[in-house]
This record gives sequence, structure tokens and C-alpha cells, in this order.
Amino acid sequence: MRIINLINICIALLLISTGALSQTVSADSISSYFYTQSYIFPQEKIYAHIDRSDYLINDTIWFRAYLVNAQNHIPDPESNFVYAELINPAGEVAKRVKVKKQDNVFAGYMHLNEDLPSGNYQLRFYTSYMTNLSESYFFKRNIRIGNYMSVKYGIEPEFLIGENRDDISVRLRFFDKESSNTLIPQEFYLYVNEENRNSIKMGDDETVSFRLRPEEIHKKSILVEYLINGQIQKEFIEIKDNKSDYNISFFPEGGNLLFGTTNKIAFKALNSEGLGEDITGIIVNASGDTLNTFRSTHLGMGIITMNISSMEPLYAVCSNSDGLEKRVQLPAVEDGKPSLRADWRNNNLLISVNKPEGYIMPEKQYLLLHCRGEVIYSEPWESERAIVGLPGNNLPSGVLHIMLLDEELNPVSERLVFNINELDVTTTEIMTDKSSFGPRERVGVTVTASDASGLPLSGSFSVSVTDNEIVTYDHSVNILSTLLLTSDLQGYIESPADYFTSRVENQRNLDILMMTQGWRRYDVRKILKREYEFPTHGMEVNQEIAGIVYRGVGRSRGAEDYPVTLFAMDHAQTAETLTDANGRFVFRNLSFPDSTRFIVQGNTPKGGAGVKIEVADMQAPESSFIPFGRLNESKELTEPEQDFFRSINQRSNLVAGMRHYQLQEVVVTARKKQTESKSTHWARSEFSKKVTAKEIDVLRPSSMLELFMLTPGLGIRGDQVYISRYFDNSSTSVPVPLIIVDGVETLSQHLNSIMPQNVSSIEVMHEPLSFVLGPKGKGGAILITTKGIDEMYIPVETENISFITPLGYQVTREFYSPAYDTPAKVESGIPDERITIYWNPNVELDNQGKGYFEFYTSDSDKGQTIVVEGMTEDGKILKRNMIN
Repeated sequence: MRIINLINICIALLLISTGALSQTVSADSISSYFYTQSYIFPQEKIYAHIDRSDYLINDTIWFRAYLVNAQNHIPDPESNFVYAELINPAGEVAKRVKVKKQDNVFAGYMHLNEDLPSGNYQLRFYTSYMTNLSESYFFKRNIRIGNYMSVKYGIEPEFLIGENRDDISVRLRFFDKESSNTLIPQEFYLYVNEENRNSIKMGDDETVSFRLRPEEIHKKSILVEYLINGQIQKEFIEIKDNKSDYNISFFPEGGNLLFGTTNKIAFKALNSEGLGEDITGIIVNASGDTLNTFRSTHLGMGIITMNISSMEPLYAVCSNSDGLEKRVQLPAVEDGKPSLRADWRNNNLLISVNKPEGYIMPEKQYLLLHCRGEVIYSEPWESERAIVGLPGNNLPSGVLHIMLLDEELNPVSERLVFNINELDVTTTEIMTDKSSFGPRERVGVTVTASDASGLPLSGSFSVSVTDNEIVTYDHSVNILSTLLLTSDLQGYIESPADYFTSRVENQRNLDILMMTQGWRRYDVRKILKREYEFPTHGMEVNQEIAGIVYRGVGRSRGAEDYPVTLFAMDHAQTAETLTDANGRFVFRNLSFPDSTRFIVQGNTPKGGAGVKIEVADMQAPESSFIPFGRLNESKELTEPEQDFFRSINQRSNLVAGMRHYQLQEVVVTARKKQTESKSTHWARSEFSKKVTAKEIDVLRPSSMLELFMLTPGLGIRGDQVYISRYFDNSSTSVPVPLIIVDGVETLSQHLNSIMPQNVSSIEVMHEPLSFVLGPKGKGGAILITTKGIDEMYIPVETENISFITPLGYQVTREFYSPAYDTPAKVESGIPDERITIYWNPNVELDNQGKGYFEFYTSDSDKGQTIVVEGMTEDGKILKRNMIN
């Protein structure tokens, strides 16, 4: 990770100091505060398009990550690497890949190993730079991973949770998903951890019952293994509270509940799974008098409008569909604070201040409106002013944060609103070259993208095509809802993409959502006080390997100016650096693929091994789960689910029959590969003084410095090697010989990166032989030839040597899509039961705003779903689905 640009930091500090000296607050200075914060700590957003949301083991997840500037959504990041992780239900990283930017695209894949237990998993995407903030800023999406047993057999769990969360009783019934008949496992195990499992016997009622110990609870799930019909299944089961519990929160518009005026109060009810709970209720006073009634209108959310004529406490008495009643006190009624009010009228945002009865507005206040940290409006609020109107087409699309500030820029009231600017809207059309297609037929698809004026857009998009017979595409999350909505709000947003299906229908629901969520990107209160946030580390432009070297008794003190060597075992490449004052070292500007093996070696300045080395490892951040969404709780399978299981069962029988063939013995014959002798410098001579590898093995030097001391014709003064013939004891200077390693001129200080055991020969050349090397050779030359990679010596790991295989970038792999371009291929009897028909992470738009791709259909006759998501060069979002 690179250090933050020093010039930018200096400019930022100058801006901060200038602002700190200024005693006069103005609307313009508020804008400068926001600009300074975004300048010194620019932020990133990320979204990942995946080919589908349901997978089986041995499948591959294909994805493209869209990394953009968090403020303007322009896809021009400095970060060159994106991390993609598969998190299992226990919160552990089951798979991790690092994707390198290529042609400005982050595209990768993740193969699902056979040993993965089935269950509800989470995909997580982020950059190293995004770890400056909390994990909640990463992009996460839920997927299901099954296997050929999980689609045949099901588990009906029952959890009884006591007052203590650790007091959980479990009862499991096993059943056949197609017939719903009860099944009895021959064996059943409950995992304490990956290596330790407990055997549990079946009960007389054909179920498995047990009480969970705290160590057997993996986050909100348990891991079980059972044997049915000779087949072993390993599966995560989510712990669900069977109690019909929920909580409810109330949010007065602008943050304050006002006396003597009409109030608008949003509310949100969530069940124990973190999902919206539909409720009805009444508002009562302390005497129990009913003042108002209410009901939720969308995912447990709703609005209460009422006039409050008393300062006494108010209560909400709520009830869910199961009749569970709760009594909750509303926020305290205020009589000394105003509240912001925001309304949409004919695509105009109307902002006013709602005041409690008898309240007099101060003379000096400010109205601030920003979108993603960019100030849109900042003006004094005149005490007698009634309303501020702002046309929606003059405002950016996304979450708008409105604040009423006092004279000292302390927030008095806040309100979020959401805007869709019609001028920002892009039109993305998908056209196929025919209206319908048969099996194994070529489909040509043209995607056209234009802006609100009909002008073509430039950019690129990713496309997934899936089989309708098996896949029901998850439309609850997409690039539009992520970049414009959820990435700027606190907390979990359930089914965010639904808010963009119909603007008229969802405008009210979006406004309720804005009143129940909070702004998350920057701490605005700190910005207004000029208490700016700085990133702790910069964007990951190149790869690094870092660590620390310890010296002294007990190896507890940082070793300053000690040499550290990095050796890439697979490429026979070396690098060397020195530790800093604290013993820390870092090798920057590296580029290596995954599975690259390194040796990191620390030494004393004289080449000794009396140090201890520790190499830093970038650990995956802690994970927190988002709710998995609403699943089909019915034991009866829907017709699409029945089709899905029937198709998967057929596929499992086919695959099972293909996985157990034993191949006949194959004998491979070839000529023995000749050992390649490493080329040495053309100027070497048999008349020069030379030390061979065999002689070096006898000498057993611990460093190159020691090897030079043992080589005839060479001498050492300090850490400088010289040729004895040209050394004059009366001179204060040491003659510098020409040093050539494998034909490349090398400085003497770089020689410590070579292990003596990997030297094939050292040759000392004098004049006139060295004269052919040019003017630098007039004082003699040292020719060093190293061994070939097959002969390289690999040291044993000790305190001063560490073997590492750090996470490198993923090697590019293309999605395979068959082409039925000949009659023989069309008529082939090999079944084509692809689930993902086609995946392409990068289709570019031409100067007409058009992109083209083609694929061949499978054997399914249920049609395909085409999903296109992308970004334009100026930050506009492309999104379109097509069911064919």
C-alpha cells in the first residue's frame, strides 16, 4: 500500500490551518470544510455483479466488481486490487481471492470446493483502502450453496430459545423434499468446530433432539453432518427464534417531536431476524386515552401524522399478526427546538422549518444540503423565511442530507430525502436478433445505452445469462440500489432494489425509509468543527511484503539498518532492503500472482543469522452478517421449486455417474529433458581465477561477504569488495571493481540478496582480459554465475528465515461457452444442462452507445434471463433485465 501523497497532505494541512485561523463562519466556509474532508480522505464504493445467486458445489461464481469514487461514482479508482471473500454461516472466510485491475476492469471467479457444507453464505467485496472504515462499508450479498443431497433431502428445524441466548434446545426432522416423507438418518453428528464433532442418536419420535452448548453455536448457525441412504451430507442450519418477537422504533421528522403543531413520525418494526414486521397500533397518553391509530405500509415501516397538544409522555401500543402486543414510549416532546420538514411537490423539494408553539427562530442559522459529501446548498436561513424550494432536476440523484445549523454550526435538525434526477436517468435497451430461440441456437444481443436526451453513452457493462428452468435471479439487490441507496445509509436495507421498480408507487416508501435510516459516509458534525478524518493507509496500487526484524537477547528489540532479502522461489528473483529505526521493512512495487512462494531472510549487517524475522499477513477483517431475506417457509414446494429439484436430481444422477470412472493406466514416454546450463558472461576466460560451486560447498560461507573473503584474488574493506591486485594500502579509497551477475552489471550492495549456496561460480578477471568489458573494466571485474532454478538451494526455515505464500492476484480465466456452429455439434448426444448460459465481465459500448455479444442456448426450453449492469465513464449507472 502506498503512502498518501505528501503534496496532497501538505495542501490539506494548509487548508485546515487556514480554516482554523478564520473566525468568521459563512455559507462558503461550510462548503470549504466539506471539500477539505473529501480531499484528504476520498472514499470508494464497490458493487459486484455475480452470474447468479444459487450455486452447487463444484460450481464457479463469476463476478465483476465495480469500484467507483464514492462522491461522483466515476469509475476511476487508484486502487488496483479488489478482495472477494466467501463467508460461511459461522462467519469464517471459506474462500478468498485477490483480483487485479486489467483494462480498468476487476473481473474474477471463485470455484466452490466439494467439501463446502451447504447453507446460506455471504459474498463480500472490498479494497484494502476501504478497511480505513468499518466493515459495514464493504459490499455484501447473500448466496445459497447446495449440493446434490441438499436438493433431495431437507431438515425441518425447531429451536426453543430460553431467556439466556446460550440456552437453546434443538429438534430436527429429516424429510424427502419431493415426497415430504420423513427420513431417518443412519448417523448424525453435531460439530463443535471443524475438527471436533459429537455423535447424537435418533429419538423414538424419528427426530434428533439435543441442547446446544455455547461452543457449538457458530454465529447464528450450527454445523451438522448426517448419513442417509449411504450418502453423507454436511450442512449449516440457521438458528431461528420461534418466538414471535419484534422491536419498534419511532423517528420524528427532523429528529424532534414538537409541542403544539402537527408532527410527522416514521416508525420501523423489525423481527428477531432483522426483517420488517408488519404491525398495527394506537398512540395513547399516560391516562390510556387513544390519540391516534397507525399501521405499517411497507416492510414494517409506516407514517403517523398527528398534532401534539400536551407535553405529557406518549406511548405506542403495537401488535403483530401473531397478536404479540408491545408498549413503547415515543421520544420526548420538545418545546424549545425546531424540526426540518421536507416534501416533494411536482418534482420540487420543498424545505421548511416546523416550530413548536411559541418558538421564536434565532436570527442566525444556516441551511445545509449535501449529497455524498458534496455541498449542493449552503445559505443562511432567514428567521421569517417560510420555505426553500429546489427543483429536483437541479439536484443529483441519490441520498440528500439536509441540516439546520445554529450560529456555531451545531446541528439543530436533520432530514434525509431521496432524489431521482430525470436528467441522470439512463436508458438501457436489450435487443435480440430474434423473438424466440430453440435449443442450441445462436443468440445475438445488442445493448444500447443513452442518456435522458437520447445521446449515446460510453462505458462498459457485464452480462449474465441464466437458465429460467433452474435459476430464479435475485432481483432484490442491484448496482443502482447499491450505489445510490444502501452505500450511503446506516444499517441493513431490506430488498433495496424494490424501491426503484415503480417511482410513483415507491416515492412514499422511499421517503419513509429516509426518515428511519441515517447518513453514514462522513461524520458531518466533525467536519463542521474542522475535526477532519484521515486515512491510516493509502490505496493499494502495487503489492507489498512487509514485516519486522528483531535483534538482541531474546530477539525483542527492533533491528535498525539490518538487511532483509526477498527471494521468489518460483521465479528465481531477489530483492533487498534495509530495516527502519523500528526494525520494520517493506518491499514495495511488487507484482505476483497467487500461490507465489517467497523466502524472506533477515541477517545482521555482517551477514550473520542472529536475528528473528516476522512477516506481516493481511488478515481478513471481522465479518458481520446481513439478514438473509424472506425464504419460503412452507413445507409444500412451489411449482418452480419442484421443477428446480427435479432438474437438479437429474443433473446429480448424471454427474454422479460421471465422477467415478477409473481410467486405464496411461504410459507417457518422452525424451529426458536435458539439464540446461546457465549461460555465463561472454567475456569469461579459462585463464581467470575462478571458484566453482563444488569449492563453495566445501567452504560453507554464511554470506556473500564471507565468500568473497575466501575467494583468491579478492579482499574486503568494510562492506566493500575489491580485487587485491588493484588495492593500494597507502590509498584512502577502495577501488571499485566491475561486478556482473549472470551478464547484468550489479552494485556490490545488492550482492547480499544472493545466497552463497546458489552461486555456480565466481571468476576474477584482470587486465587486459577485463578491458573488453569497456572503461569500467579497466580495474578488473568479478563475474558471478548463479545456479539454474532446478539447482537452487532452499534453506530450512529458522528464526531469521520465513517461508511465505502471500495472497497474490488471481490469474485470469475465461468463462467457457460452447458454440454449436456445426450440425455435428448440434446433434451431439452430450447433454447441455448449463445453469449459467453465458457470462462476460466486460462488454464495451462503441461510439454509438452500442455493445454486442452472442451465445448459444442450452438444451432447456424454458428460456433465459439476461442481466446487464455497468457504468459509464462519467459515473452514470446502466441496469437492465430481460427475460427471453
